[in-house]
Amino acid sequence: MDITGARWSLTGAETIPTPRAINSTGHLSDYWTYRTTEERQRNYSSTRHNQAA
Repeated sequence: MDITGARWSLTGAETIPTPRAINSTGHLSDYWTYRTTEERQRNYSSTRHNQAA
């Protein structure tokens, strides 16, 4: 986070330590599976809904 000219919002700054903390507890694989599932649902759920109609 110590990059010249970088500006971090509170939300953006808080996303950095989360994967580090999860990795240190040994749950990074589970977290990554969860995140990719959520990302797919967010990105493609409306596409599937439109195809069914």
